[in-house]
Amino acid sequence: MIAHRFLSATTRPLSRRALLSASFSTTTSNHDVFSKISFIGTGKMAQALIAPLINQKLQAPSSINAFDVSDEALKQVEELYPGVQVSNSIQDSVQDANLIVYAVKPQNVGKVHAE
Repeated sequence: MIAHRFLSATTRPLSRRALLSASFSTTTSNHDVFSKISFIGTGKMAQALIAPLINQKLQAPSSINAFDVSDEALKQVEELYPGVQVSNSIQDSVQDANLIVYAVKPQNVGKVHAE
């Protein structure tokens, strides 16, 4: 539950003291944090977020969706993280998503957001 509060916090960042004093459970859970997470972009930044979500059993692979302009990048995600869903468009990827992660270079955020 603490992780959920951090993820759904307002735009005001948490202090270092608050982060260090938080107690996170080390037990695994079968409950997804979100019913669907959509990653726009599947490069190093996205994979650095996807891997621990799956490996620490915070999110089922089937509830993670990814889109990338590169078909090769999508194939790599499918191979590295079996069960992760891939989409052919941003619109398909973000449909019904509770959390949308823009894992793209800063200069591409405006273009992605416009779609």
